[in-house]
Amino acid sequence: MQIRFANKKLMTTFTSETECRKRFGADNAKKALMRLNTLAAANSLADIPPGLPPERLHEYTGDKAGTFSMDVKQPYRLLFRPIDAADPRPEKLRDYWASIKIIEIVGIEDPHG
Repeated sequence: MQIRFANKKLMTTFTSETECRKRFGADNAKKALMRLNTLAAANSLADIPPGLPPERLHEYTGDKAGTFSMDVKQPYRLLFRPIDAADPRPEKLRDYWASIKIIEIVGIEDPHG
């Protein structure tokens, strides 16, 4: 899968392990970079099982609809949005996820706080 970043600061942070550790701490940086590697190795989002550990990948609804989340270290999540998703959205979730081959990383945050 192709990975893009919402801004230059995020790109710099995620392309340098040192910068990632400075910004998010050692544990979060290690897990965030592992999640990025998982995403980069996938052909599409459908290659990553939804809801299962360790990633616990899922799509938000409500005010964050269209944003996806992967666990980093509780309570933090890696948040990203699809860039090339099927339009209109297919009825089957698997078909929709299979259409997502380019994503944009928007950050790491605690979505509950």
